[in-house]
Amino acid sequence: MKLKQLFTAEDAVSPVIGVILMVAITVILAAVIGTFVLGLGQNVQKTTPQASFSMKFNDGNTVDWINVTDDGGQTIKDANLNLTSTVKYKANKSGGSFYVGGKTDATWAAADGVTGSGNDVTAGDSVSLKNNTGQQLNGATIRLVWHASGGGNSAVLRKFKVPS
Repeated sequence: MKLKQLFTAEDAVSPVIGVILMVAITVILAAVIGTFVLGLGQNVQKTTPQASFSMKFNDGNTVDWINVTDDGGQTIKDANLNLTSTVKYKANKSGGSFYVGGKTDATWAAADGVTGSGNDVTAGDSVSLKNNTGQQLNGATIRLVWHASGGGNSAVLRKFKVPS
């Protein structure tokens, strides 16, 4: 083997392979820059929050109650949480009541009896729901739905079927 000839050889990578590599690098850079310029990277942050909620049914003699409690996880703004039901209900908090007004859904803030919204829902926070129509809550389905700020994404965080 001619070792000296190995170091002086002028063979190199084919010009075609070099051009292909330069084009590939240019396309990748254009895609990354285009994503940021067009704002496509902003939607990545609107993912469903990781939080755990529990719902407990209290079958009273005259009034049925459902307590919804945040068991932990990420903090969520109360305006982004909606409670929906297959029957009409009244939201009640100690010190006052808030009637949903014939609707079968309300934000967490409305159910909490808070004026305005923008408060954080954290571990231990809860609201209590009772029916508003004289109907039994038995068999009703209650959902806690998260909606992203500004619309777009939504997800059911907790679904609860009231025992019949």
